Amino acid sequence: GMAFGTGQHETTHACLEAIEMLTAPPPTHALDVGTGTGVLAIALAKRGVGRVHAIDTDAQAVAAARDNVRRNRVGARVTVSGRALPLATTAPVTRRSQYPLIVANIYADALVALAPTFADRVTPGGHLVTSGVLRAQQGRLRAAFGATQWRVVRAQRRGSWVTTIFARLAAPTSPAARPRRASRQRR
Repeated sequence: GMAFGTGQHETTHACLEAIEMLTAPPPTHALDVGTGTGVLAIALAKRGVGRVHAIDTDAQAVAAARDNVRRNRVGARVTVSGRALPLATTAPVTRRSQYPLIVANIYADALVALAPTFADRVTPGGHLVTSGVLRAQQGRLRAAFGATQWRVVRAQRRGSWVTTIFARLAAPTSPAARPRRASRQRR
């Protein structure tokens, strides 16, 4: 169709390799942000992910993804929505709104803008795969995904593009929230 995502681009190949690595064993559910034609959502389902939510803001992409999901017979596990991932949410983050795996093969500017949202949406210990990032943009991306919330698992270069796998760290605790050690009394 007219939507982005033939499956032939370097960023798509690197995302597919990351999906293969991160779905052994498969998580219960995953999110594909900027699904395009649905290639990555379909791959997630075919790798055994039980429930995949694919989102895109482009109406042609949503139509193409829905058609490709149907053609690949994964409609029982893949839902395609024509909406954006909100930049900020006032609703409390619950387990139902979090994902153990999110794949986002979108432009670097969008990834940077969505960094706080991804931090809320990826479960602690879960993974985020980012792609669509040029080598020259990689430093900006890593700065947006700070070391207090994320750990870089792998950064793979293909041509001019970099695909990064981030692991979501557990929420840092403030000193006041940490349990106090019992003081020893001297005699």
